Amino acid sequence: MRACPSRGTKRLAINVVLLAAGFAALGKAQTPRVLIVRVTDTAAAAMASVDLAVMRGVNTVVARGTTDAAGRHAFTLSDEAGGLEVVARKIGFQRGDRFFTLTRDTTVISIVLRRTVQALDAVRVSAEQDLRRKSYFLDADAIANSDRPLFDGMDVFTKLRPDMLYSRSAGAFEHCEIEEVWVNGRRLPISPYDSLDPMIESRRKTLHKPPKSKPVSLAVLKTLSLVKPEHIAEINYRDCMDKSIGKMGDRNAAFITLKPGVAFDLSRGTYVVGQKPPVASFRNRLLGLYDDANGEPLDSAVVLNMANGDRVQTTSTGTVSLAFLPEGKSMIKISKAGYRDFSFEISISPTDTIPLTILLTRIK
Repeated sequence: MRACPSRGTKRLAINVVLLAAGFAALGKAQTPRVLIVRVTDTAAAAMASVDLAVMRGVNTVVARGTTDAAGRHAFTLSDEAGGLEVVARKIGFQRGDRFFTLTRDTTVISIVLRRTVQALDAVRVSAEQDLRRKSYFLDADAIANSDRPLFDGMDVFTKLRPDMLYSRSAGAFEHCEIEEVWVNGRRLPISPYDSLDPMIESRRKTLHKPPKSKPVSLAVLKTLSLVKPEHIAEINYRDCMDKSIGKMGDRNAAFITLKPGVAFDLSRGTYVVGQKPPVASFRNRLLGLYDDANGEPLDSAVVLNMANGDRVQTTSTGTVSLAFLPEGKSMIKISKAGYRDFSFEISISPTDTIPLTILLTRIK
């Protein structure tokens, strides 16, 4: 029994083909799932003829539909489409949003639409207030309607509302650049990213900085980059002259409100509640197990993590993903009835991704 290095032999050619088949076998088949959406108003009355759109990202439409007389519509979607958003629109009502994951054969979600508030003729918005709103406010529709590529929250600020980074008061007052980020009413601790992310630093160099302002900290920009554009319901900004809230960290601050069904933490950024964290591609390093004598794939062999007892079994193609192993080095043991056990150390890291071919020897 031995690990087979890369060489141009007939057996290796067979194993490479089998490994490729293993990659295909490991791909998860798409299974149709049903999403039922029910829309009501604030009085719990069913709303018919509501336009529904299932969205991926900021503006990619996966499916469309309209509610029936019972305020319902059923979509058939793929289970690969988890972490999507339903947007509900009806004239005279505010837009409704709901993120979801397809964790069951049938998922039912409810959306409540609220009537649009009609301003009275007697109410007048001053030119200054209107200008501040255009500079310091942003909602989901403005993000969705943008024709500029928006990859993260930093893009939203730099491309759509640059005044939220340095404020309209910058240049007249010192240190009026953004310093605080709030998400769903919680002030975020700003981690010391300044020396850790050269990509953020490179993007910061493209920003226009007013004369008396300091550069926006890399820590703040990194925090903004953790927010996905499609997860934002609205953003309000309070500059260095705004004393309306009266809390610590309430000035030079962006207040981000997320859509229903979305949460945030500093390790994951924004994410759909119930959605599993994505697995880095390098974690899926592939192992192929074959008979030493004839090159046949060995299924149902046990691959054991000797540190904690976690184990998986090879498929009918003799392959298995090593995603169950932690990042770093692990000692694993391979066992199959009728063959000699084989133990060795393996590394899981961004630089250790090459599929492994292991040949087991039969017990004579």
